[in-house]
Amino acid sequence: MIMLNIYKILFVGVLTVLYIGSTGILWAKPVLRGGLDTTFYGASAENPGFTKSNFNGIFHQNAHAKIYDPEKNKGSFNVNTRISYQTYSFEGMDPLDVQLFYGYFEYQFTDNFGMRIGRLIDFQNLGLTYFDGASFEFKIPKANLDFHIYGGYILNDDYILKEAEISSLSSLDYRNMVLPQREGDYIEGVDVSYKLPKVAILNLEWQARQNNAAMAEHYLSADLETVTYLKILKTYAYGVFDLIDLMPAQTLEGFQISVTESLHLFLEHEYFRPVFLQDSYWSMFPPLANNEVRAKLLYLLSKYFSVEAGYGGIFYAPEKSEIGHSVFLSLIHNRLAGFKVRLDTEYITGPLDNRFRNMLLLTKDLKFLFLILGGGLEYYNVDEYHTGYKTAYFLSGGGEIRFSKKFDTTLLVEYYSNPRYVYNVKGLIKGRYRF
Repeated sequence: MIMLNIYKILFVGVLTVLYIGSTGILWAKPVLRGGLDTTFYGASAENPGFTKSNFNGIFHQNAHAKIYDPEKNKGSFNVNTRISYQTYSFEGMDPLDVQLFYGYFEYQFTDNFGMRIGRLIDFQNLGLTYFDGASFEFKIPKANLDFHIYGGYILNDDYILKEAEISSLSSLDYRNMVLPQREGDYIEGVDVSYKLPKVAILNLEWQARQNNAAMAEHYLSADLETVTYLKILKTYAYGVFDLIDLMPAQTLEGFQISVTESLHLFLEHEYFRPVFLQDSYWSMFPPLANNEVRAKLLYLLSKYFSVEAGYGGIFYAPEKSEIGHSVFLSLIHNRLAGFKVRLDTEYITGPLDNRFRNMLLLTKDLKFLFLILGGGLEYYNVDEYHTGYKTAYFLSGGGEIRFSKKFDTTLLVEYYSNPRYVYNVKGLIKGRYRF
């Protein structure tokens, strides 16, 4: 019922904005810009008994548009929506899904003060947040300060990370994936950005989330990046502090050292701890924190050829006393027989799994076609005792065809041979049209 009322409010808002725009108050000469993205993703079923199908297919139709007046450039209406349908389903899951990612009216009162109202996306230090509400942004150019204030009611956004890879998620992403935002929670926050020309950029953000008038999540975050000092050293740092548990949720510190114009060293340390909602089932369990250190060396041998090598170590929570290691080597040539070639070799060992992986990727950019070819071989074991290695290999190919500046299409197919999984083939077809 709440969602239905929100859609009614947004629909009335759209009609109101269009009416005002048609009178010439906002848009004397309105312009419509946007696009349509049509995607079909298919794969042979990983678990036919669960999905009751030997083939899993997902169809997405995405549409986004912006209405504005280039001459006045004061107000605009922006919308992005998606309809999804999947060929498989199981109990409690609807195969048809309709999402309004954002739909908001934006108005710039002055060059330094603007407003957005409607369905918004906040993407600052604390990751993606979808909510129905308003945000205000104002700048103080002489002081190099930008302020961003927002608030509203959170949407259930468990679909945000539906297609993401778990290996790429941070602790705050895990919060969204394992514990989806609950529809009806209230969110408010303030983001401040300070730029010191030719020295550094500092970003601070405070955010609070309430559920049933009680504090559910409360954070303070900081993001710092410096410019390269004397063309040698660049530093960056990021941190999120949990104001409820009074503990860090995630931190990242890094250095980029340019030994010469061709030799660069990257050093990083990252700490992350899962964040559980205070009144959730998961808050009964103590969160285990991990530390990770990474080092990467980049050597530019020539204009087209470069080498990357590195090491990463994960130090799991002290309660587990376990360490994981990874070593990698990458060779990249941007012009080899007309192709861009990348060869990656990686060895991973630790309590979770052991694996040795080799991957080759070839890409070629033509006037109307972007071609992709790849393949790889992997030896791994993931059982409890790490006994014996199994072999897996994969092949991929496809490309992007550019019919014009407004229309292009993409086709990708991958074959994966792995004894752990049932599926072997998956593919993606996507068409994009811009207007």
